[in-house]
Amino acid sequence: MKHMVKILLSISLLITMIFPAAVTASANQIGAEWIIQPQYDDITTFKDGVAFVEVDGKWGLIDRKGTYLVKPQYENSSLSFNEGLADVYKNGKWGYIDLSGKEVIKLQFPEQPGDFVEGLAAVSDGDYWGFINKEGKTVIDFQYVDVSNFYKGYALALTENKGIVFIDKNGKVTAETYMDYVDPLLYTDPYIYSDYVWLMDESGKWAFYSYDGKVIIKPTYETPLPFQWRDYMIDQINMFSDGKAIVINDKYERFLLDEKGKEMPVMSKYDGSPSLVVGSYKEGMIAASLLNENKSPTWGFLDQTGKEVVSLTSYSEIQDFQEGLAAVGNKDGAWGYINKKGQTVVPHSYDYALPFENGLAWVMKKGKWGMIDPKGKVIVPIKYEALDEQWQQMGEFQDGYLLVFNGKTYNFVNAKGQEVYKNGFENAWHFGEGLGAIKVKGKWGYIGKPKTAETAKPTSAKVVVDGKEVAFEAYSINGNNYFKLRDLGMALGGTSKRFEVTYDSKTDSIQLEAGKSYTPVGGELAATGKSGHVDAWATMSNVYLNGSQVELTAYKINGNNYFKLRDIGQAFNFAVTYDGDKKMIVMDTKHDYSNE
Repeated sequence: MKHMVKILLSISLLITMIFPAAVTASANQIGAEWIIQPQYDDITTFKDGVAFVEVDGKWGLIDRKGTYLVKPQYENSSLSFNEGLADVYKNGKWGYIDLSGKEVIKLQFPEQPGDFVEGLAAVSDGDYWGFINKEGKTVIDFQYVDVSNFYKGYALALTENKGIVFIDKNGKVTAETYMDYVDPLLYTDPYIYSDYVWLMDESGKWAFYSYDGKVIIKPTYETPLPFQWRDYMIDQINMFSDGKAIVINDKYERFLLDEKGKEMPVMSKYDGSPSLVVGSYKEGMIAASLLNENKSPTWGFLDQTGKEVVSLTSYSEIQDFQEGLAAVGNKDGAWGYINKKGQTVVPHSYDYALPFENGLAWVMKKGKWGMIDPKGKVIVPIKYEALDEQWQQMGEFQDGYLLVFNGKTYNFVNAKGQEVYKNGFENAWHFGEGLGAIKVKGKWGYIGKPKTAETAKPTSAKVVVDGKEVAFEAYSINGNNYFKLRDLGMALGGTSKRFEVTYDSKTDSIQLEAGKSYTPVGGELAATGKSGHVDAWATMSNVYLNGSQVELTAYKINGNNYFKLRDIGQAFNFAVTYDGDKKMIVMDTKHDYSNE
């Protein structure tokens, strides 16, 4: 069986991108600093401490510092690790690398293999499928047309003449079914909803098996609805929720089925009639619709006993219950939310609405999206567009932040619904392990998580350098004074502690050279006259003193970096003291730095 190619998890398949020439950039968004400079054509979010990056059509692997574990060389990959291994492709062959980037299973397979699950991965010789272990040894011979991943020690395998069989990790066939599964096995998960699986015989009837191949129900149920409804019903018949699923037999009798095969009739008054459509069972409620050849279908809900809780003529569209509420659209096209008693808890005031997840739900009005809580309070302003308009794909909170798109730029929103960056980004994707994927000038890189602002207040004390008062624009943060480097370079220019300040745009770093005269660039020691408290954001500037990196505490205030004065005094070894009686900050280049 020819397999689908596994979906790449790169950013480029999730959002449309164009890639100009490489650039180096500084994050101008308040509270964000580049951890890994934008330089890649495509990237993934970080997981297990690593991320895949693409350069010139080839994929490599980096760590959290941006160091290559594997330089870009692979032409394809699923771009994700499972049980510590990821598949990679080069020169027509597939193999596996580990988290260090080492090729632990050589490139040898002609088709894209499966993920490692329970220590085994499905691989193909080009004709049939078998399984290997993490050493690359074949433990189940190539003999199957299709296979699933292992689950609790068992896997499904499609044979040429016996249909689906169940096998254990030794390759022993534990059950033969002479039945089929509706989708390719390897890239779907037959057990995604429960420990049980539905299989279909040649007549289109369904049987119910446990994960180890035990028959729970022999071929009994089918989907007798018109073809246009059939795909929908096939999806639903595979869904178990809270241990139950909705099924239909060939007599148009509908049942709520538990995992032991026990049936409970649903809406028996419609037995024998195809006009009742039953959807999925979620949170004790059954979505149901009455079909009418001359009218559009209407929807409502049944409880688990089959009782009509919400009239089946109530709504033109509905979503399943989730977190106790269901989004429903009335006959005028307005959406709101109801509880399990059928009571409206969020008024019908939206053009569309999605299910609640983690206490929040996306709602749309006049083409713009926002998020509300279960009481209908707007948490994320209704002003954003879908991340993917075709699929109405919306963001979700990851690492504490929500990715949003205003139609022009991307940003991140915190739990209070506030945008955390002053300016948006050209493109972005979710945070992963504390790093956010950001696109600038056509290239992708990573920023750190938004930082919490400190309060900075203008320093009221006088500043004296070697006995001479100098006017600085400085700020006090948590009892420490912060100055601009160039202001200090200018003020100390005529002393023995003079230093030069330059900026290297290629490495996004500040270079300091002790003993060298400072070169003015304009604007040094200029006072803006601004007063009052302002936000200060911790910054992680790369600073080098005479070629060696130094750690200096710094904050970004009004777009400028301010450095802790005592750190500068220690770095260049000049005394920094405070005269409380005179309210005066004193810098003395004739004396050494002291922590006292």
